[in-house]
Amino acid sequence: MASEVRRLFGIDDPWVWSAYVLSIGFAMICAVYGILNWNKEGDLNG
Repeated sequence: MASEVRRLFGIDDPWVWSAYVLSIGFAMICAVYGILNWNKEGDLNG
């Protein structure tokens, strides 16, 4: 039915699952950024 709320993993509120998706997405972006910049040279004194 069209009036039913779409459920994703048992969560009824789309704002809640969008927050989960965004937090996982940003964590993945941070991990990729860290991997890409792992051994870049920088200021050796701190």
